[in-house]
Amino acid sequence: MNGVQPPSRAILPAVEQRLEAARGALARLDCTGCGLVHERILRAPGGRNPLLNPAVDHGFLRGQYCDGKTRSRRLACAHTGARNELLAVLDSLPAGVAAADRIASWKREVVELDLAIIDVDGRKSDAELAHARQSALVCENGETPDGVETLKAIEDEIEALVREHRGCLERLRVIRDDALEAIRAACGPSARAGDRIAGTMM
Repeated sequence: MNGVQPPSRAILPAVEQRLEAARGALARLDCTGCGLVHERILRAPGGRNPLLNPAVDHGFLRGQYCDGKTRSRRLACAHTGARNELLAVLDSLPAGVAAADRIASWKREVVELDLAIIDVDGRKSDAELAHARQSALVCENGETPDGVETLKAIEDEIEALVREHRGCLERLRVIRDDALEAIRAACGPSARAGDRIAGTMM
């Protein structure tokens, strides 16, 4: 071989380790839909009269957040680092796992969906408060056609916001699953992970 050594493949195990770390991180991310239930106003027995909380400006008692461990994994949560974790995993993918423009597209969409979830959470918060205020009026003054109609309109708005949130989650699930599939394709079955992408890693 005239003293010429083939390119070193010592880096390949490290590439495989990166892929395994990325796959594990993606698999950890939870696509459970929550409907942003923490924005709900709790009700007295009977289900209509909203419970009060004088310690907050709006005066009503909301549900609790999910525990921190659960929120840390849930892509749909409005108060989570999971979407940032997804971005970090996409940044960590070795070259060759997916086309650079595809990874960039995934990342752009994750950023857009992050902002969309935060926005829909704020709108659901406002709608839940509006529903609580209207419910309190109905409980105090009795049902009237206008009052019931207003309540129904707010309930329809809340349902639409939950659907919008569910749509954001579905798009995040597709990104997560597409990235997982790209990693699986790079890992085999006919070649080791490093062999599939070695040409771009040397």
